[in-house]
Amino acid sequence: MHIDALAAAFRDLGHQTETLDYESGSANADFERILKDPIDLIFSINALGTVLMADEKPLSDALGIPYVTLMVDHPALHIDRLAQPIEKFVVTCLDRSHVEFLREFFGADSMPLRALMLPGAHGDGAAVDDDAAAFGENRTIPLLFSGTYRGDVQREWADWPNTLAKAIIDDAVDLALANDRMPVEEALRRVAVERGMEFAPRSWRGLLEACGPMTNFIHARRRQDCLETLNAAGIPLHIYGSGWEEQMARFKAFTFGGVGSFEETLELLKKTRLCLNTNTNFVAGGHERVFSAMLGGAAVISDESSYYLEAFNPGEDILLYRWTELDRLPELVNRYLEAPDALFPIASSGQTKVRAQHLWAARAEQILGLGELCQRLTA
Repeated sequence: MHIDALAAAFRDLGHQTETLDYESGSANADFERILKDPIDLIFSINALGTVLMADEKPLSDALGIPYVTLMVDHPALHIDRLAQPIEKFVVTCLDRSHVEFLREFFGADSMPLRALMLPGAHGDGAAVDDDAAAFGENRTIPLLFSGTYRGDVQREWADWPNTLAKAIIDDAVDLALANDRMPVEEALRRVAVERGMEFAPRSWRGLLEACGPMTNFIHARRRQDCLETLNAAGIPLHIYGSGWEEQMARFKAFTFGGVGSFEETLELLKKTRLCLNTNTNFVAGGHERVFSAMLGGAAVISDESSYYLEAFNPGEDILLYRWTELDRLPELVNRYLEAPDALFPIASSGQTKVRAQHLWAARAEQILGLGELCQRLTA
């Protein structure tokens, strides 16, 4: 979805684009065809394609062009891809703490350029309500959540032998869970200090590899806690996504609307007053769900991140809650669901801000700028 939206944005800027689909049966033939024409820049999601070679070199090196990637997962989940020795490698992340992870794990000189870049909003932005009355009348879904059921939350390292490494990771996860916006890397550092431990760089990198599964666990744990809190309070949440149908006996306050494709979800946002977001433990970044919901004209309520606190005005164009005060979330949701007049200006202001700053056109321009800068600095 990101690739298609970005390709369209590049074309709107006057650039020719070619998309290589790895899952296509014609991928090899497409690759050979694409290479016949001049290429100025390569872009991918999650560093997919860094292993592509030409003349026994990484493809971008053989062509002498920048390779820009956007990491939409924690970088620790894609170490092998990111470790490729690419000369003009620009790695962007949707969380500032992930950018810091790259420097800490791979070294300050490992990549010519690292940067923060958020995904853009999806949708046509056509849903516009003239006033609070139209907002309340046209939007029949009071509260929407769309996401996959992640099953019973488990610590991936639970079956490890009872080692010190396991204890350190457990302590770091518990510390991160006890704070609203603590990156998992910072939690590991604090636990190491508390235990009076100092690691050689190689050993520390070995421990940092756990940041991926740590992030996944915290995200799943917090999502489940959030939904269970709302259900216990009787909040009328409409939920879409795979795996939820079998869970509705547990979530009696919720309405299951079906699995819902990506395109269907974008249409649902046009009928939604308030969209719930759990931010995938991106404590210093953002998720495209927030931007897409705003573009669809819905107000957004999300857990805090330092990025949202900087990019938005809480209470004016976004609503934010804290994990350490999760018990207050139902009251906050109810207050706004019962007052469309108060919710409408938040939705309207958020939509205006996303249109101005968070469309894929803006991301395409950012990618071109980063590529040009990298090309100049590595010439």
